[in-house]
Amino acid sequence: MTTIRTTTDPTGTSSDQVNIPQLSAPGIAGVWAAAALPMGVLAWVFAPWFADQLSGPGAFARSMITALTIGLA
Repeated sequence: MTTIRTTTDPTGTSSDQVNIPQLSAPGIAGVWAAAALPMGVLAWVFAPWFADQLSGPGAFARSMITALTIGLA
């Protein structure tokens, strides 16, 4: 993980340093996977299965909305 050093005073007169940690490429990929993979599983696996459990003409749409709402929560 790399850090960026910046001063606490925007004018640059302060000698105090603040370390701002930055994510590495694997860290960024991990954050992306933690958000994207559960949504993909919900949309491609859970929603079709749940649509079969529901009845009516809008069963798949309702199951997809339900799955994506769960994923956002």
